[in-house]
Amino acid sequence: MTLPDRLLNSLCGGDSECIERVLSFLSYLDKLEHRVKELPKPELKSHTPPLIKQVKNLDALESEARRIADGDEDAIIYLVRRRVFLEHGRNIQRGWRDATCPVCGLFPTLILYKQSETGLFSGHTPYYRCVCGAEWLGWDWRCPRCGEDSREMFENFVLASSSLETRRCGRCGYVTPVMEYKPLDIHKLHLLLVLLFL
Repeated sequence: MTLPDRLLNSLCGGDSECIERVLSFLSYLDKLEHRVKELPKPELKSHTPPLIKQVKNLDALESEARRIADGDEDAIIYLVRRRVFLEHGRNIQRGWRDATCPVCGLFPTLILYKQSETGLFSGHTPYYRCVCGAEWLGWDWRCPRCGEDSREMFENFVLASSSLETRRCGRCGYVTPVMEYKPLDIHKLHLLLVLLFL
């Protein structure tokens, strides 16, 4: 995946070393994503969220992820969660309305605004997104970690010349990148934003 030049420059401020690191990270993500299906199929005890706590063969998944990721602990955790999402997460995320991911049990690390049509009017609906790939209906101006919902309690930082911003909760300090949905590889961009901002 290649990021649009405008977004890449916004993230890196034109710094060639930063751009090189970002492109290297995206290449690494491509390699992991191509290999995630090599992990055994996750077998669930039940479909009670979070699904990661219901995986019967978690040791087998972690063992295979360890081999693929060559001991990189963050990559191991990512591969296992991603595999559980790809196998079981798409169904459970429908209708989910909670502050934590139905697959991982983690707080969302991105708020993605998608265009919505409601007859005469159109607007944008917030969706929470987790690093595993799960997306579920979220809330405007509500901290997923502490529940703060007063807009005045958030600090916003908007990256120049992009549709990307971050929100920091003034009560608990939780930072969430926010962006409008664009037709590009949201999953890899999301993981890059987690790396940069969290």
